[in-house]
Amino acid sequence: MKVDIATLCHSALSEGTHLSILGAFVITYAPSIPHRLPSCALTLRLIFDESDAGTHVVRVEVTGTDGDQLYKREQGIELPSGEAPPTLGTTHMAASLCLVYDLVGIVVKSFGAQAIDVSLDDQPIQQLLFYVYPESARNES
Repeated sequence: MKVDIATLCHSALSEGTHLSILGAFVITYAPSIPHRLPSCALTLRLIFDESDAGTHVVRVEVTGTDGDQLYKREQGIELPSGEAPPTLGTTHMAASLCLVYDLVGIVVKSFGAQAIDVSLDDQPIQQLLFYVYPESARNES
């Protein structure tokens, strides 16, 4: 299994294997700390093949600059066997799974880098960083 898309965005919609992403970002500004994220989603598209069939656990953890856990969610997923269509130009079977995690309302407790760690069956598969800066830094050069 591999991660095809991993992004933080304002919102996303997953309809089967179709994924719509609005407003991908890595930097956001806050008037003060603590700051509640008003619109935020983690969007993932995983590519899998026949060897990945079965039940798996996806875990998403968001950790603040100070090491505090801001969010944690575990989700069981079932990857079907024998239903993946052939990938264009190959005879290898592959299919995708789109996942959207609503992070609205997470409270960031300090300015700086925040980490999003994604694991599959307790094995890290992706890390994203996003940065929260003071509103006053928005216009600095």
